[in-house]
Amino acid sequence: MRLKNWSVFTTTANEFMAPEHGTPHLQGNVYENFRFNDGDFVRTTRIVKIQDMGEYKLATTRSGSEYKLYKEDVSLECEKQFPNYYDRLKLN
Repeated sequence: MRLKNWSVFTTTANEFMAPEHGTPHLQGNVYENFRFNDGDFVRTTRIVKIQDMGEYKLATTRSGSEYKLYKEDVSLECEKQFPNYYDRLKLN
C-alpha cells in the first residue's frame, strides 16, 4: 500500500503525557489497498517498524499492514513546519 499526503501523529494515554512520549501512527490518503478506494483517508494502528528501502521507507503497523512512504508524498504542511520531514522519519 502507498500513502500520499502522509504524516505521523501520536496518541497519548492521557492529556498530561508529553506528545513525544506518545504512540506514533500514520495518516494520509491510501492507494493500492483492496479494502479502500484509492485516495481514501486512513489512520493506521501504531507504527512498529520503519525500514529504509532505498527509494522509499516501509512502515509496518501493529496490525501487520505495510505502507510505502515516498519523500514526494509527505504532507506539504508537515514539510513546511518540519523541513526534511521524510529524512527525519525513524523510530527510536
